[in-house]
Amino acid sequence: MQDKSTTQDHISQQLIAGINLKNETDIEFFGIKKGKTVQFLQAGRVHYFKELPAKYFVLLHKKMNSDKPALKYFSKFDYSLTRKVELYTYFLYGSLDHIPDIISGMLQGSENFRDSPQCPSLTFSGKDMTIDGKSLTLRELTIIDMSARECTDYEIACKLNISPSTLDWHKRNLFIKTKTQTKLGVVMKAFMNHIIH
Repeated sequence: MQDKSTTQDHISQQLIAGINLKNETDIEFFGIKKGKTVQFLQAGRVHYFKELPAKYFVLLHKKMNSDKPALKYFSKFDYSLTRKVELYTYFLYGSLDHIPDIISGMLQGSENFRDSPQCPSLTFSGKDMTIDGKSLTLRELTIIDMSARECTDYEIACKLNISPSTLDWHKRNLFIKTKTQTKLGVVMKAFMNHIIH
């Protein structure tokens, strides 16, 4: 029988993004659902969004400005620019995971974060919900959400205003995309990819 070592040399651990005290360039945003505010981890400390260095704020602002659906959504509200950028960040990067949202000064792709099943960010061009790196459509997200709630195919088809045979076609495509064979398999993959909680 081989001996197992528990020394630090043999334990592979990955720090949550932003916890590494030696790395001041990586940032991990996380959202606070109550109030839809954002905080971030950088070099082992938690900061409020208002403390975000200007160069990173500019990255987020540029991304928001290139996202026409997001601009249209935010135009309905009389918020300050800082609040709009914070909300945009909340909607795109609200999940606390071990993957930095800014790496070496470069803004990364959005996370699989929704603050509700009908989250407004699902229409943003900067938002990409994925399973194993494959993008999901709004229709596919609805199928996943309703399947997770154990809705019947008839109920899903009615909600999507499509025929049951058209729903079967969409389900087959979803099974191929997610490399699954059943609605339960899709729901499990969605759970593993933080699409549903």
